[in-house]
Amino acid sequence: MRDQPAGSIATQNENADSVATSDFYPAGVHRQSAGLVDSRSDEATYCLVDRPSSNEDMLQFVLALDSSRQETETYNRYLDQLVHKSTKARIEAEAAARMKSDFLATMSHEMRTPLNGILGMASVLLSRELGEQERDYVDTIRQAGESLRALVDDVLDLSKMEAGQLRLEHTDFELTRVVSDALQIVETLVAQKPIEISTHHDPRLPRYVRGDSSRIRQILLNLLSNAIKFTLQGSIEIHSRVQFVDDRECEILFSVKDDGIGITEDQQHRLFRPFSQAEDSTARKYGGTGLGLAISKRLAELMGGQIGVTSRPGQGSLFWFTVRVLVAPEPRFIAAPEVPFIAPHPREPRNVRVLLVEDNKINQKVALLMLKNLGYPADVASNGIEALNAVDEKYYDLILMDCMMPEMDGFETTRRLREMGGQSASVPVIAMTASAFDNDRLACMNAGMNDFISKPVCEHDLGTKLEFWLAPKRPD
Repeated sequence: MRDQPAGSIATQNENADSVATSDFYPAGVHRQSAGLVDSRSDEATYCLVDRPSSNEDMLQFVLALDSSRQETETYNRYLDQLVHKSTKARIEAEAAARMKSDFLATMSHEMRTPLNGILGMASVLLSRELGEQERDYVDTIRQAGESLRALVDDVLDLSKMEAGQLRLEHTDFELTRVVSDALQIVETLVAQKPIEISTHHDPRLPRYVRGDSSRIRQILLNLLSNAIKFTLQGSIEIHSRVQFVDDRECEILFSVKDDGIGITEDQQHRLFRPFSQAEDSTARKYGGTGLGLAISKRLAELMGGQIGVTSRPGQGSLFWFTVRVLVAPEPRFIAAPEVPFIAPHPREPRNVRVLLVEDNKINQKVALLMLKNLGYPADVASNGIEALNAVDEKYYDLILMDCMMPEMDGFETTRRLREMGGQSASVPVIAMTASAFDNDRLACMNAGMNDFISKPVCEHDLGTKLEFWLAPKRPD
């Protein structure tokens, strides 16, 4: 920069100050310039704040600064209030989420407990010799109980999704097996109508993949059940196709095509909303809550896919969904086809000792009848304290442990059992609980339990668990 007379600098900056800096100073305060000549030097210097030119300007300047300070303090108090309100709202939201989660866990337990009694007793009765009419009555009770359990499961699934508590499993499984398992479940429904079901698999499908097979099967079951429900006669086709595949990942398209009543285009937009059906008359005629498709949509999205429908009234429907899974390596040893466990007729007691830890009298009766029917004699403890006393007196090959009990719950009982040492420290403990959340299963594992079975307990599932854990005979 070339040297210039000091006066020329002041003059040039005076104009610039009046335009460029007028908005940055308290209103009504006169400024001489933004550049001033230092009286002790011939060099031009710059000041950050202009000096008032008189006492009156000084007073105005001080008043303006005080006003600015008060305004700043007001803004600071306002910001503090916003931060406080935001923090309070976050804390309240977190507390509400915890209350909702606790409420759902409690409701799950309270609804599943009586259901366990209804379905358990129906299962026990159906394993006995009954007349044709009596068997029909009991089977009607069982079907009604299963419908209620399905509704409870749907509501809990939806609630877990909204609470962000639904977790997907990642295990290796055979892809086509998921389809055959779903078909096996609905075969009794198909047998009641003149309907033919066919399956078509893309030859490019990888045989083994890694993902959540139970959730894929859940979506398939929902689509299949709807297709059977709304098809009076005709055919249903199930297709599985490869959308994308490489060495690591695969996108699969599943579709279910039926010859049912069909859906208008306007009605299709409502299908995937919770508690929505095509129209009210559909709900009245065919039943259902409208939760299944909403849950299926969220499950498909959780697995990296989407879901949709193509349909016309009177021409059937085509429901489809996609999922992304990982390509799994071929197992070194191909497992033999799983033989379904069939609940036997009452048989001679086995040479094993089982301890049932359960406080609910109805559930005690149901479990004891199931165990007797399966050939497993059992002792009963009504709470954790009784269970520890029983284990201290006698060795048990397996313990069925309820989780929610008075005096001492199943979690604390299992922890103390593991601390006892000796044979009791390694005895298999299977949780039998009406809680259905993933963190409940995790809590069981963290407490030292070996396995988990949800209420309502199915005799088939109970038998399978007992066969697995008691297969290697323990020493007497």
